[in-house]
Amino acid sequence: MIEDIQTAIKDKNIALILKHYAPFISSQLTIKTDASTEIFELDGITEHKIFLEESYKNIKSIEVLSENWDVDILANNEMAIVTRERVVNITNTEGDNYIVASEAVAKVAPIDGKLRIFSIQETAEVGRRPKK
Repeated sequence: MIEDIQTAIKDKNIALILKHYAPFISSQLTIKTDASTEIFELDGITEHKIFLEESYKNIKSIEVLSENWDVDILANNEMAIVTRERVVNITNTEGDNYIVASEAVAKVAPIDGKLRIFSIQETAEVGRRPKK
């Protein structure tokens, strides 16, 4: 699952990302910049798909600068908590570069016979990089 998601994000493959989501997935994404903080609350596959499509259409490239994954399987083996910390350089379609440091916590459980992500809490801090 982790390799699929890493590949899907790099390739902006929304279908591959959504494949690992439970139909009832619920997420909260907090994006902090120098100027503001925005909080997005998403429920269900459709809202996640629309959010990803809107986000990816403005992204030209994503370069992962550092990334760390941690998987904590709960004692009863019924659920896992997956934490991802990463720093990426994003170039938008206008050529602007941004450094994004984020932490995401996803809850994963067997749903309909497959491991599915049913909750994501992510906080991202975004800074614009000066033009060279």
